[in-house]
Amino acid sequence: MKKVMDIIKTTTGGEVDRKHVRRVLSKLGIELTDSEFFKLMESLSFDNDDKIFKNRLIESVTSLQGGKVDSNNLDTVLDNMGIKLSNTELQDLKQSMNVGVDDKISLQTLMQKLKDFTGEKIEPSDVPSILEKLHIELTEKELEELMKRLPVDETGKLYSNRLLKNLKDLKMGKIKKANLHSSLENMGLKLSMEEFAEVADNLETDGE
Repeated sequence: MKKVMDIIKTTTGGEVDRKHVRRVLSKLGIELTDSEFFKLMESLSFDNDDKIFKNRLIESVTSLQGGKVDSNNLDTVLDNMGIKLSNTELQDLKQSMNVGVDDKISLQTLMQKLKDFTGEKIEPSDVPSILEKLHIELTEKELEELMKRLPVDETGKLYSNRLLKNLKDLKMGKIKKANLHSSLENMGLKLSMEEFAEVADNLETDGE
């Protein structure tokens, strides 16, 4: 039973009492004005014990128009929200955002940039079907090596852009020549005609 409860806590983030919502948000590094906080509270669905799951609270606050986070504590804020980034990813994310004179970042801007940066969350079991849609063929050994390199979050999911980045870094797999252009675009690679021709000459394809 304890194992089941531990899994539930990991998945939901545990429960937050209504009277502790503001304090929890403060610990997460999220700042709301009084009006933003009241608007948030009106949108939350508490259970009969006046509690809500932490992950649902975070989902609600990040979907609101408003809120700020301190750019100097960005790594802590993301970590508290269950978002794990490498140091390189964190630095790249910071450089992609405009920080105000007060060193604050709009919560909405942060979440949008983060989504653009990491891509959608996907199930590891969906990776083979995603590769198929990209027209990328991997051997069983290559797929196994790829999966070893893909970090998952505390809910067991991974980010789609990390999948694409690792595919590019590992330089493995085959792409059908007829689908080469669309596959490269799906991997976020926008090439000129000359660059595309060079890749087509050097990339391993199956000739179809």
